[in-house]
Amino acid sequence: MDKITGLTADTRNRLLYDAGIVYANYGLGGQKILGATRGGNTCTIEQEIRQMPVDGQPGDVKGDRRRTRVTVKLAVNLIEMSTDSVTTALQGATITPNATHDVITRTAQITDGDYFDNITLILQKAGTAQRFGFKVKNALVTSNFSIGAADNDEPVNAVEFTGNFLVSNLVTEPWEIFNPLEGASGYYTLTYIAGANGAIIGNTSQIIQDGLDGAPVYAAADALYAFDDWDVANTSANPRKDLAVGADITATATFKLIV
Repeated sequence: MDKITGLTADTRNRLLYDAGIVYANYGLGGQKILGATRGGNTCTIEQEIRQMPVDGQPGDVKGDRRRTRVTVKLAVNLIEMSTDSVTTALQGATITPNATHDVITRTAQITDGDYFDNITLILQKAGTAQRFGFKVKNALVTSNFSIGAADNDEPVNAVEFTGNFLVSNLVTEPWEIFNPLEGASGYYTLTYIAGANGAIIGNTSQIIQDGLDGAPVYAAADALYAFDDWDVANTSANPRKDLAVGADITATATFKLIV
């Protein structure tokens, strides 16, 4: 009996892996990486749903609920203790350098300048060169500052960022997820094969987003042989690099005997 599974040919392109990279003000002029993390990073969209039942209603009814509150969070475990990472965790802090240290202090007042435009977690999509992103908008640190030092270990600074609505827009929730396109306008596969008497140097199977360039590959001939051509377009190039990819390509390199 065949095994029942939801696995498809597209599954590998839809998986996310590793802890990712966390940016402050991603996509803007002041974009920066917050630093290395340990223990992973977690993004959460919490919501409160209010039910509006009426007399005589026998049970839950489609349409009798409304979303009354949304809280968007991104929890980051920073392991680097640079001045920048510490002041990020102590949002709104002031740095006063002296001869030996950066002295960090803070006032109790929270101002508009203490908010980041966004804090964004970027994750790798398996099988592709593309990135998945979770963006927390108008982000403010809402966690306590805590560094737990222990023998034979390195302290981790756990920081939680919370997104905030804008007064001018109380409808759009303060988060954004961006996911690479799939399908006909999404990804294409480049496959490079070596014919007899040679080998391919480079990534022989590449999944490339529509319109982007592939990585170069080189057709290396065995002793007494030389590269001849590819069996599809771009026949004489070696290394070969397919540009502005718009379709699946399978190209085989052929080799000829040196006489």
